[in-house]
Amino acid sequence: MFLSVRRAPRVRLPGDQQRELGTAYADLRDALGAQGDSAGALRNYTDALAIAEDLVAADAKNTLWQEGLATSHTDLASALEAQGDLEGALGHYRNALSVDERLAASDPYNARWQQSAAGSHNSVGVVLNAQGDFDGALRRYRAALGIVQALVQDDPGNQELDKALSELRERVNSTREAQQQAS
Repeated sequence: MFLSVRRAPRVRLPGDQQRELGTAYADLRDALGAQGDSAGALRNYTDALAIAEDLVAADAKNTLWQEGLATSHTDLASALEAQGDLEGALGHYRNALSVDERLAASDPYNARWQQSAAGSHNSVGVVLNAQGDFDGALRRYRAALGIVQALVQDDPGNQELDKALSELRERVNSTREAQQQAS
């Protein structure tokens, strides 16, 4: 059984309700994706992004809205990447990176924001690597690596960070090898 959704006209709601609507779009998108309706899921990713953009436009200093905007860009980028649209994915990953870097710079002690920035650097690197831009990929991986290394120093027993550090080192090494083979 496939979900059938009729698009409602876009209305301006108070911020919290607008965010809940964005979450509903995200849930719907996940359900559509699970049913194999990638076009429907993509529409809902786009709708969720539009809501996140509206929230940030209404209150640019609200860091919760900014986090939501970065997440919406990342979600849409992941969907585009899965469909093979690397250029579209790269644009949204870069938009997420821009937001994540601003948040991380605004509070260097916020580990969650630092991790998000590292994740966005990594995602941009993955797409650049897939496009054969090994220099660009290495720059992004190294930026992520620097952030994660600093986080590990602050939280030395964190297994999740240790795993991320190991994966980033492996990405750097495999990208170097691919770069050498290509030249």
